[in-house]
Amino acid sequence: MKRCNRGFTLIELLVVIAIIGILIALLLPAVQAARESARRTQCVNNLKQFGIAMHNYHDIFKAFPPAGFQDVNDPNNPTGTINSGFILDWSEQARLLPYLEQTALKDLLNFNLTWDNPVNLAAALYPVPIFRCPSDPGSMIPTPPAPGPGFLPALIAAAASQPFGSQLSYFGNYGNNILRGQPTWPSVIAQGHGNMPAPNGAFVFGQVVRIADIRDGTSHTGAFSEMITGDFNNSLATPESDNFWSPAIPTSPLNAYQLCMQLDPYNLANQMWSNTGAPWTSESGSNTVYTHISPPNGRSCGFLFAGMFEGSASSYHPSGVNLLYCDGSVTFIFNEINQPVWMAMGSRADKEAFQTP
Repeated sequence: MKRCNRGFTLIELLVVIAIIGILIALLLPAVQAARESARRTQCVNNLKQFGIAMHNYHDIFKAFPPAGFQDVNDPNNPTGTINSGFILDWSEQARLLPYLEQTALKDLLNFNLTWDNPVNLAAALYPVPIFRCPSDPGSMIPTPPAPGPGFLPALIAAAASQPFGSQLSYFGNYGNNILRGQPTWPSVIAQGHGNMPAPNGAFVFGQVVRIADIRDGTSHTGAFSEMITGDFNNSLATPESDNFWSPAIPTSPLNAYQLCMQLDPYNLANQMWSNTGAPWTSESGSNTVYTHISPPNGRSCGFLFAGMFEGSASSYHPSGVNLLYCDGSVTFIFNEINQPVWMAMGSRADKEAFQTP
């Protein structure tokens, strides 16, 4: 008897293709979620290294590094660390370099000069892998030359063409107040804001903070969190990373938050800076510190006429940001966190009572 081998009909083939397509559609999100989970784990590890570094720094200098000082020529300015002389506006991240296994990069910096001295601009260009969250693609920044003969001149030349330098994802906690500086500073008093509350985080301008100063508890006070890096393009609206400006003069942190949220993020006239996270060597509200006012992934604004700012923690992780506490532990904070709780997590000694998320 003769047998007839029958192949797939067109309908059967289409059904098989549809089933394969459905399986692929179900698989891809799982693969993407697994990749994001790995990136978030790496981000947590980066923050934990920051925690170890800040405590090793504290062991030596008996205080955490400051976020920088203004008015470096003012003889009344406090010193940054015990018997260290003027800080010259260096960021806390730059001071932590030796404790993050970046001694070679630290040796390229001259801390006796300002961060924007030509001698120091080159090192700011060099990317530091531990400074970047792997979920943040960042901007296209020129790759610095490889170490070797002529390395430093080539690095200086690269810095001249890319003055902002490489980018930073991990910012120090400035607290839940908005004054950019200390209320005792002559420049702040001249603006009429000498009665405003001083910055109250772990890393602030014009003051060093010791563990003993964190009376709310190191396990309840933020140290470092994330901010999405800028796109370096003031002709492009990127609400998640742009810094906006307002001519208003806020009367309180919550008022600053409200004024900031009223701005249209797609109106380029409201855009202030697009260089979030760079240069990481400089103290700045958009470069190295964030505030605990807007809940995570909110909006960041500068109130230039008032000498105030409000910078929101942010990330490309779904639904929130990683937060390093002052005790060295890391937790994930969701965007929906209660705002008073988030604000309380930013202050070091305001005696707020709350349950740690």
